[in-house]
Amino acid sequence: GGLGIGLTIVKQLVDLHGGQIAVSSDGVGHGSEFRVTLPLLRGTAGEEQSAPIVPEEGADTGEPLRVLLVDDNGDAVSALAFLLGLAGHTVEIAADGPAALAAAEAFLPDVVLLDIGLPGMDGFEVARQLRSNKSLQQARLIAVTGYGDRSSRAKAAAAGIDLFLTKPVRVQELLQVIIRIGGRLTAPPLRHHRAYGSVPRRFEKVKCSRVDPNAEGQGRRNNC
Repeated sequence: GGLGIGLTIVKQLVDLHGGQIAVSSDGVGHGSEFRVTLPLLRGTAGEEQSAPIVPEEGADTGEPLRVLLVDDNGDAVSALAFLLGLAGHTVEIAADGPAALAAAEAFLPDVVLLDIGLPGMDGFEVARQLRSNKSLQQARLIAVTGYGDRSSRAKAAAAGIDLFLTKPVRVQELLQVIIRIGGRLTAPPLRHHRAYGSVPRRFEKVKCSRVDPNAEGQGRRNNC
């Protein structure tokens, strides 16, 4: 389970500090060792730097949104919530399906970032119940999963999910997707919005699918 962004966050934070991260393992069942090296003295950053994981001052961060993060990986979701907060968004966190439904009822989110592999009630069932709530009809549902197969996309379509992201997802790209999807809150739901098929180049590296519930019940994939 999880949103699949923990190591990405660590890597980009280490890069921002001019450090390095390395990993080694003796094989299956022996665990992994991660080594982080950070400079003690402030130096001059090299020309090659990773893109910042938070928007620079003056950057377009879109309208402030209410974002509900649903994930049982506490550390990763807390880090993402922090970054979304820095971008001006209001964030609530839920660790499982029942908590997500209760939070959504009270919080009325604009965007729900939903891990499919939740314990107990999975993300598909959470999405179905969110869609059955009339007060949440305009919420944008973004599913994050390690499985991008046809069956999973069909389930996402049937559950009313707007956007289907396949792990791993880079944090900066995820933030930009949330900004983009939130910018269409006054438009029809994304799965019926033709204009959404045109995406700037900065989104091309994100492995995602816009699900179409009208495609003969198969959840037709539209590249986004």
